[in-house]
Amino acid sequence: MATPNVPKFTTVIIGLAEKHEDEDLRVLVLETLARLVPLYPTLHRSLYAALSTLSLRFLSGSSPAPTSAALLQAASHLYTSLHCTGGKVGAANLWRKSTEETVAFGWNAFLALRSTFETESLLSMLLNHSAFDHVA
Repeated sequence: MATPNVPKFTTVIIGLAEKHEDEDLRVLVLETLARLVPLYPTLHRSLYAALSTLSLRFLSGSSPAPTSAALLQAASHLYTSLHCTGGKVGAANLWRKSTEETVAFGWNAFLALRSTFETESLLSMLLNHSAFDHVA
């Protein structure tokens, strides 16, 4: 593949992954992109936002049915290769930023789950029904 055609090819296959519902095609596209980005990092620098959005779309999951393991793995491979687009100097910053965003996402998910647990009602239930009530 000639170097000037790499960004065009990437743009076309991003569109394929977004428009088509076929899981095998999406996995193929994500795996292809995960291999192309480290090979041509500077050519993909301008496509960083589109590539990040594509990978996060599949990493965030879907509501009617869970995302398949193959699709999650392919999306995670793409997401972990995106730091290469930062070059020698910016790659570390992109890696740190994506790691911090991932940890923040995990904390937000944990806090959302934790906030649905009503501690006050549980505490009052425990106080009203102590363990000694059941001892005869």
